[in-house]
Amino acid sequence: MNVLLLSDFSEVAINATHYAMDLLQYEEVNFTLLNIYDPKPDAPEAEMEQERNAIKSIMQERLQKLRERSSSGMQKFSEYYTEDPLVKATRKYMEVNHVDLLVMGAVGKEFRHSTILGKHTYEIITKIKCNILAIPEDVQFDLLDSILMPLDYGISLHNQNLQFLGNNRLFQKAKLNVWEMTPESSESKLIRAYISQHFNESELIFSQLKDIENFQKLTWIEVQKKFNLIIIHGKNLKICDQLMHNEHGLFTSHPNRIPILVLHD
Repeated sequence: MNVLLLSDFSEVAINATHYAMDLLQYEEVNFTLLNIYDPKPDAPEAEMEQERNAIKSIMQERLQKLRERSSSGMQKFSEYYTEDPLVKATRKYMEVNHVDLLVMGAVGKEFRHSTILGKHTYEIITKIKCNILAIPEDVQFDLLDSILMPLDYGISLHNQNLQFLGNNRLFQKAKLNVWEMTPESSESKLIRAYISQHFNESELIFSQLKDIENFQKLTWIEVQKKFNLIIIHGKNLKICDQLMHNEHGLFTSHPNRIPILVLHD
C-alpha cells in the first residue's frame, strides 16, 4: 500500500501522520512525506537557499522520528520535497507514483472552531481523485467499531469503493451505519442489497435522514459520541458541502473529532 502524507510539520499534520501509522500498523505500507516550500517572491536567493536547506533538514529529522516510531517493521518512509502549490504538487507526484491513500490534517488548529474541513483539505478532496483520509486535531487512533456513511442514492456507487471497504480487514468488524439522504425508491432498495453483498460480515444499519436542513448542532455532538469514522464517496461531495463545507456547512461552528475518509473512483 502506498500512502502520501501531506504535511507542513504542524502539530495537526504530525498527528494525522501518527493516526495513519497506527491505523495501518499491521499493513505493509510505503509512506511518502510531502512538504512544500513556498518562497517569498522578492526574497534574496541566499535567503531562499537557506530556507530550502532548513526544510530539507527538518524533513530528514521527521523521517527519522517516524522510522523510530514504527514498531512493526512493515512501514517504510521516504520524502518528496517540492516548491509547487499543493494541488499541483500532489498531482505531479501521482502522475509518476501509484498512491492508494492521501493523509492530511482536517483543519489547522487556529480554525478548528470555525470549520470542519480547512481550505486546503477541502481543495484536495474536491480536486484530487484519490482516497483521502482527513484527521482532526488531537484525535488518536482507536479501533474502528462504528462507521457512519451518508449516502445519496442519486449517484452511482463504484464497485471498487465497496470492495475496498468490504474486503479491507480494517473495516470488517465495524458496524456500518448508512444515512440515506434521498427518499426511498425501487433504486434505493437495489443499492441497499448491493451494499449488503459487500458487507456480509459487518452489521449494517440503514436509516433515512430526510430533513438535513433541520439537522441540529446537538445531533452532530451526539453523532461524534457514536462514530469513529465518517466515509463519504467522492461522487457524493454534495453531502460534504451540506454537512462539512468550510464556509456553508451546517456544522462549521462546532469542532469535529471524527476522521473523514473520502473514497474516489
